[in-house]
Amino acid sequence: MEKVLMRILYITQFFNPEPSFKGLKFAKDMQKYGHEFEVLTGFPNYPEGKIYTGYKLKPYQHEVLEGIAVHRVWLYPDHSGSVLKRIANYVSFFITALIAGLFLIRKFDAIHVAATPLNVGLVGVILGKIFNKPVLSDIQDIWPDSLAATGMLKNPKALKFISYFCNWSYRNSKKITVISKGFRDLLVQRGVPENKIEVIYNWSGLEGVVPTGNHQLKYVENTFNVTFAGNMGKAQDLTNVILAAELLSKEHPEVIFNFIGDGIEKQNLVNLVIEKNLDNVVFYDRVKSSEVIGYLEQSDCLLISLKKDPLFEITVPSKTQAYLSLGKPIISTVLGNAADLVEKAEAGYIIEPSNPHKLANMILKLSKLSQLELVQKGVKAKDFYEKNLSRQTSLTKFADTFNLIKD
Repeated sequence: MEKVLMRILYITQFFNPEPSFKGLKFAKDMQKYGHEFEVLTGFPNYPEGKIYTGYKLKPYQHEVLEGIAVHRVWLYPDHSGSVLKRIANYVSFFITALIAGLFLIRKFDAIHVAATPLNVGLVGVILGKIFNKPVLSDIQDIWPDSLAATGMLKNPKALKFISYFCNWSYRNSKKITVISKGFRDLLVQRGVPENKIEVIYNWSGLEGVVPTGNHQLKYVENTFNVTFAGNMGKAQDLTNVILAAELLSKEHPEVIFNFIGDGIEKQNLVNLVIEKNLDNVVFYDRVKSSEVIGYLEQSDCLLISLKKDPLFEITVPSKTQAYLSLGKPIISTVLGNAADLVEKAEAGYIIEPSNPHKLANMILKLSKLSQLELVQKGVKAKDFYEKNLSRQTSLTKFADTFNLIKD
């Protein structure tokens, strides 16, 4: 039997069977590097806020998923737009995970925590302080900045309160991993030592996923399909895309805009398309990642869209890696770190946010390229991804970082 390098408690509010980026497969991969992983999480209820079939909400449940021990604790299930209900969701998991952690933590050498949302990060750091265990905090989202940017929380006093505890958790983490150089620079500005921070890019959530189903875009003959797939929230600024579609609808009806997914803004977008009587916009229901691949591979261009905000300039939306990995031309309205990756890959074009005229013109420009030119951009995108952003590259960096917190 191979020697276990470290026994690690992985704390995350979202875990399989929920859609979670660093979920079961991540835990299994880390075990291949010699680290023993167990998971402390909640009962699965994301994204609809309803407990999954096969689970019953109770104080505690232990299960084993594909060789990974999973400890589930009670939480208030909710993912609605209600601020109070979302707070109840976060606070309930904080309390129950902390209590469970007090009983579980002794046998582990270290704690790996999905440090955003903050409630999860605090659980890990508090347990680490009490039991003198090193903590690796994985930052996928900068709080409270993202709360303000998305409009979820606007009260300055509340934001300052959250900021205090974020900074406290950073100070008490032995290592911090972030998903962009911009995140690293921002944390350094806030007093986090640079040698404590490791930049590890997220890989594509579609890497290694086997396509299933037979999902077809509505229009494929003599068209140029622009596709957005994912969450349709306020931050995505998709009204800007609808306005660009309107500008092209009369003279260039061959350019079709596809929206795949769901979100709090979807119905508003549907209503806007009906109001403007647009025939070049098509909406599709949310589907599993294995099913969305079919839509994306049929597309001529993939779209990344976020509204203008300083926070979004230092983040890298997961779509960036996903689209690059598929080898498709990209148009992005996200400036900063994400734009740098698209430009280095020579995979497409960057447009300033919230400018439908420039977006429409750039989509039209891309649609005029030859099939060979489009294919070349896609090849460059995939090649850049495999050399710089692949799953294997990032997993190796994570394994190395775990070895660092052991010392």
